[in-house]
Amino acid sequence: MTRHVLIAGSASLLASHLAARCLSLGESVFLFLQQPEGLLLEADQVVALVRHAARGLTAGADGLLARLHPLQADLHREDLGLPQALPGAPRFDEVWWLGGGHRPPRGSGPPAGREVPRRLLSLLPGFGTPAFNAVGPLLEDGDAEDGFEAFHRRVEHDVEALCGAGGITHRLFRTSLVVGDSPPVRGPDREGFLQFLEALHGLKRELEERLPQYFEYKALACQAPAGASLDIIRVEQAAEHLLRLARAPDTASGRFHVIAPERVPFVELCERVGTAYGLSLLVVEDREALNAIDRSFHERLGGFHDWLASSGVSVPENPPAEALPFDAEAQEPLFEAILQGQDAARDDLRAQASGVVASLDRRTLDRGGASLTYYAGGGGGTPLVILNALGQGLHYWSRLLVGLMRRHRVILWEPRGLEEGSPPILLQDQVEDAEAILRNEGIEQCHLVGWCTGPKVALELYLRHPSRVASMVFLNGTFKCVGSPAELDTAYERNFEPLSRMLERRPALAASVLGSLRSSVADDAFDLTEDDETDADALATRVLALMNRDLRSHVLAPFRSESSLINHLRQIRDFWTYDSRKSAGQVRVPVLLLSAEYDAVASPGMSQLLAGLLPRARHVHVPDATHYCLYDRPEFVADQLESFFTAASS
Repeated sequence: MTRHVLIAGSASLLASHLAARCLSLGESVFLFLQQPEGLLLEADQVVALVRHAARGLTAGADGLLARLHPLQADLHREDLGLPQALPGAPRFDEVWWLGGGHRPPRGSGPPAGREVPRRLLSLLPGFGTPAFNAVGPLLEDGDAEDGFEAFHRRVEHDVEALCGAGGITHRLFRTSLVVGDSPPVRGPDREGFLQFLEALHGLKRELEERLPQYFEYKALACQAPAGASLDIIRVEQAAEHLLRLARAPDTASGRFHVIAPERVPFVELCERVGTAYGLSLLVVEDREALNAIDRSFHERLGGFHDWLASSGVSVPENPPAEALPFDAEAQEPLFEAILQGQDAARDDLRAQASGVVASLDRRTLDRGGASLTYYAGGGGGTPLVILNALGQGLHYWSRLLVGLMRRHRVILWEPRGLEEGSPPILLQDQVEDAEAILRNEGIEQCHLVGWCTGPKVALELYLRHPSRVASMVFLNGTFKCVGSPAELDTAYERNFEPLSRMLERRPALAASVLGSLRSSVADDAFDLTEDDETDADALATRVLALMNRDLRSHVLAPFRSESSLINHLRQIRDFWTYDSRKSAGQVRVPVLLLSAEYDAVASPGMSQLLAGLLPRARHVHVPDATHYCLYDRPEFVADQLESFFTAASS
């Protein structure tokens, strides 16, 4: 008779390898996996992960997948939605929960999906009381009882208590950090040691889009205590040993460690990673020695540093450990393979983004004798209506759309008003354009997502139609208005005001102003050969504040002609007459505000101020990001939005 195995959790890389091994034994596997933010991986992502994991087990990996059943559970339901997702009365021989793949910053609370283990345990009697195996991270005895560690210890306590009371066979496992290559699927790239490698890859590629030669001249430093070391094992080995221990008859009700025989010095590990990734990766003890880019790397690592410990930490003896060697000769080739996968995923995103707007349905409305063109496409669920920045095209959204359209129907357009001979299209006109599109699409309720000037349009649209808006997202919103605190103005806003007044008095100066504006987005001059350490932090800060080179021509869109410049100035002056602070208290839906440290256009301080006035607001300030973080960090922004939409709908 075919065995049936249910696997769930956030350690999706490890789970996919465990699933592949079960499938290779002729078993049926039911699988639902979470990202660190708690979002479920979709069915095609789960299949891609398991197919990739099965490559080394059989020549016919696709044949195994007929017995793989990806589940779309509902993490907000007490029964996880499994009775609806599983046909008939499901019975399992074995249930696994795998957690601890990603460590958040200390003090950030328990992981997302924290109720999943308890809810799985409560479902076991209805599943035929299968054996229950819980896998968590290797926790040191001296670990502080913060949200992350307390959560995993609570899981172990619940497993022993509930399974013991119900007479259910159970086992508890703790593993070292796993590492392994994976297909270009969002989720497992931040598990185990991949949390470190993904942060490194993301920072390096992002900076290369701003200043390609930076890492040819400058090293990247990572702060770690003296003698720091790390437990690290291959994910294939971990899955093999977990399954062997779980199937051994004499391991029932046992605790086990699946770990490396010795810890790897962090300095050596960084040296091998640096070689594979093509940069100098240094380890320093003193946090004061980090420049702005190094500190950015530190922040992106989240809670990874908590895995580091002194090299004198001993291998646990009680319970006994299953030691899995991962020698130095095997590390660098694996890191190179992981880099190739990361680059392939990045290239795939770029390729999809390049054609995403062209793939949308193009529709046109008549607006008082003028044409309003908008675009629609994507999946189901509550639609996302995107309110773009004044004078800007759709290219900024291209990378983010790839992620959002997996789960949502998306509608967006370029705001009108810069066309030759066009009358000024002011804020109320923009709101009426949005109303016309909502009517034409028959949208009864939607999420509003505004960038830059878009949030002011979103607020006005909400005030007119509160029942149609489920939530709002304000990305790098500009909320400057007459009477707003001058100390919160950005350099862009301070310069724009006198420029606008000058051109209103002397429009003949528009041509010379256009030249100045265009030159302001030209390449900055950098001398990366200088070794003066006193200027290292200032240089790193300037690099982080740079605009993505891909966007420079797009930023110039409002300045393509004298008439477009003058129209744009009129639009901005009109926007500044609207004070969003006055209506903020009337907003009853959840609002997410995202601001960026190096935003030279929209003030982070104004986003924070407005967040304090909105009754149901959450403000996320992104370090070392710019006004264009929706383009620079589309995966991060998509994760923030999806988590917010999920919470807003629950």
